[in-house]
Amino acid sequence: MIPEALIAPVITGVFALIVGIVGGLMARRGSKLGSREQRAPDVQEMWIQQEADRRMRQLVEDMWWNLRRAFQSYYRRVTHTLVALNIPEDKRSRFELTAKELEAIDAKLPEE
Repeated sequence: MIPEALIAPVITGVFALIVGIVGGLMARRGSKLGSREQRAPDVQEMWIQQEADRRMRQLVEDMWWNLRRAFQSYYRRVTHTLVALNIPEDKRSRFELTAKELEAIDAKLPEE
């Protein structure tokens, strides 16, 4: 049996030993991964990254054009409905687009 005076130092020693082992394992793993992360990407990895970037740009551009077409289609339906309902001119002016809205409809995607 361990004397009561040595219980705290034994528990502390075991805990320190566990922390040391875990720290050593993490340091070893970090040195292995660190060397892999520090190296420059090879040509294959660069091509894969460029292809992923190109696909993402294409997806965003397609989403942009789909959203633009949806708003243009909605605007055309609203103006067609206004004409079909024979709404008076003074009330029809409430549905006219502002200058900023007209600019947004004719907007182009920014160049890279």
